[in-house]
Amino acid sequence: MKVLILVLVLVAVAGGVLYLNSQQPAGGTGGAAADDGTRTVTTEKARSGTITAKASAPARVISRKTVDLFATVAGTVTKIDAQEGEAVEAGKDLFTLKNPKLESDEALAKVRLESAKAELEEAETSLENQKKARSSKEQESESRRLKAEAALAAVQAKGGQYEADIEGNQRSYTRLKEAFDRGPYVQAKEVEDVRTALERAKAQKASWEKEVEQQAATNAADEASFQQDIFRIERDVSNAESKVKTSQKKVEEQQKNLEVAQKELEKTRVASPIAGVMWDIKVVEGEQVTPGSLQSTAAVLATIADMSEVLVEADVDETDVYGIKVGLKAQVRIESVGGDKRWTGTVVEIAPSGEKSKTSDIFLFKTKVKLEGAGDLTGKLRPGIGALVEIDTRTESNAVLVPAQAVVQRALSELPKDLADEARSKAGGARIDRAQVVFVVEGGTVQAKLVTVGLSDDDSAQIVDGISSGAEVVTGDSRALERLRHGETVKVR
Repeated sequence: MKVLILVLVLVAVAGGVLYLNSQQPAGGTGGAAADDGTRTVTTEKARSGTITAKASAPARVISRKTVDLFATVAGTVTKIDAQEGEAVEAGKDLFTLKNPKLESDEALAKVRLESAKAELEEAETSLENQKKARSSKEQESESRRLKAEAALAAVQAKGGQYEADIEGNQRSYTRLKEAFDRGPYVQAKEVEDVRTALERAKAQKASWEKEVEQQAATNAADEASFQQDIFRIERDVSNAESKVKTSQKKVEEQQKNLEVAQKELEKTRVASPIAGVMWDIKVVEGEQVTPGSLQSTAAVLATIADMSEVLVEADVDETDVYGIKVGLKAQVRIESVGGDKRWTGTVVEIAPSGEKSKTSDIFLFKTKVKLEGAGDLTGKLRPGIGALVEIDTRTESNAVLVPAQAVVQRALSELPKDLADEARSKAGGARIDRAQVVFVVEGGTVQAKLVTVGLSDDDSAQIVDGISSGAEVVTGDSRALERLRHGETVKVR
């Protein structure tokens, strides 16, 4: 009996709840019930206007290009000349390394160069002295030659007198001898005196000829001695010139060695090759580093990001990417630095292939957008900052527009047979059980209208066919619109 009473109580309570619910008006602005049971709806005229479809996608700020900084020699980081996020100019030294061996190599190269220069200076001084000695010797020899030639000329000048004496004495002797032979007019002593004078003249000539020969021999000997001296000096000059050339080559070689050592030492100062922002510093002062390369990410010291252009890279859904092309305009919001502010941008690059999303089977296409007039972002942006991109994919003018929430899905079973058949016909044989409709108020009732939706945005939807501009379309929240039925009598709020 107690169980029966409990069941009767529960049934009574449930009936009371159902009765109270039946008395509540339908919720939402699109369909509140009037006191007489007629539903009250909110409407809005379909209008002619312009609509732009947008593809929204999450994005990240990226740099125009990035350059990784490597240490090309081993060493200890002694100084970091910029902080992470700091703007740097091209050519600015950012890291200083200490490498004792390279410092020692440069110092040794300097010592060797100075030694080679001193050796060259000594060789050049020796050459200059040898050239002066040669010049002095040439002047001395020329003076001696002139004196010797003068002496020989003086001796040779005497020969004419001796020839004249011999010729005169010879004529006198011949004449006196002939006269002596013809008679007693000439004394024998006179003939003998003339003969003696002739012999003396011939002896003097012979002595002169010997003197000439001796003087010529002396001159020749002096000339030979001079030539030997000149040869020796020329040899010394040649040797000195060779030594100078050798020393010059040694200086050049040591200069090159010093330049090599200095270039190697310069590698201990790592400079930025481009102007940009210092980013992702991977070392600290006192840390040992090894030479790196593009193949060795472990050796990267830091990254320089070129932020001369503001770029964002969006992950565009595969369903949107086909409506996007280079040159389309976009709106970019970077909340962390600009809040709700939007910057205009232009699509500059679309990846030719997509990457599979990490959270779904959808493929995403990297799409780069360059911001315009973003000077107020200078110095504020860093690679990796989040952004939201809305790309204007298509614009339609003179389009029939209705509020986006006015377009609803309705089961074919809830539509008049003629509308359901029309929906199936438009589907082209495809099996469907629902259709897109808007409700239009006509003569105090709502009429479901099959529509084809074109472009849409956050607020409006383009109706390609089904209704015309000026139609009174029911709007409101989805729950209210869900309760509407074709042909139902309504009142317009």
